[in-house]
Amino acid sequence: MVVSLSNKHVSAHELKPEVVLVVHGIVSHPLWMAILCKRLREANMPTINWGYRSYVGSIEKHARSLNQAIDKALCEAEVVHLVAHSMGCILVRKVLEDRGINRIGRVVFLTPPNQGSPVARRIAPWVRWFCPALEQLSDAEGSFVRSLPNPPYPFGVIAADYDFVVPTGNTKIPVPHEHLSVATMHNGVLFNREVFRQTLHFLRYGTFLKSNLARIS
Repeated sequence: MVVSLSNKHVSAHELKPEVVLVVHGIVSHPLWMAILCKRLREANMPTINWGYRSYVGSIEKHARSLNQAIDKALCEAEVVHLVAHSMGCILVRKVLEDRGINRIGRVVFLTPPNQGSPVARRIAPWVRWFCPALEQLSDAEGSFVRSLPNPPYPFGVIAADYDFVVPTGNTKIPVPHEHLSVATMHNGVLFNREVFRQTLHFLRYGTFLKSNLARIS
């Protein structure tokens, strides 16, 4: 098999075994994910820090762009792992709902608004005209995020104990999955060393570590 990559032909045996594609959240930027990506690379995990204009457009629009990014990553590696933060987790859920998990490895969600965000519900009426994704992230009954089907694939969730954007209970999905929380805040998970340690362990082994720095639930 030969795949096209950057105007070159790369044979299948030259593909990397794996790569981690990292997805930031709403009103954010790849710079927020830079430290996490640096730590993953230092742990010998090839990493792609993917960015998108998160503050403009719908979740469906961003999910289509993410889907293309995954296709591109699969030109470089046999398997793509996904690590996402906040709204990025919902993009991943939407993409995997549509494309399935062929050649998708392990999935880690950091502070995911799986049951929506009360902050999004309060702010959405003021900004929905240019940022429809915020309304989709509302914790209101019947919102986009609360209407997504439950993931049929294994995944891990890391919540933050002091998260005022996405309460810990709102990160959960009523299907079996690995779930833990760490004593930090919504964006603090991106810089927390325990979160990195747990993320790396999940990417390697598909499970979180038992730790006195993390509360498994």
